[in-house]
Amino acid sequence: MLQDLIANGPSMRTVSLPRGRQRLHAMPTSTGYEVREDETYDWDGRKRGQTPFTVLQHTIGGTGQLRYESRNYRLQANDTLLVLVPHNHRYWLAKG
Repeated sequence: MLQDLIANGPSMRTVSLPRGRQRLHAMPTSTGYEVREDETYDWDGRKRGQTPFTVLQHTIGGTGQLRYESRNYRLQANDTLLVLVPHNHRYWLAKG
């Protein structure tokens, strides 16, 4: 599967599911694969609007930073983060 993602390159797709009571534990509304290599990748969970949603993000390679409330974490290949928006967190790529 990873080879298929890499071969097709970065992309984003929105998934529209029927509204109502589904027996799903998760109802994804969008998925994506992208390559980021500089500090312009920077998300603050307090500045993404007031509509609640969840971010599930898996790191395939490289290193990122996560500040969750007042604790700092270094995210590396094979790490996955799960955060709620709006919430006091930030994830980003550091310079270098």
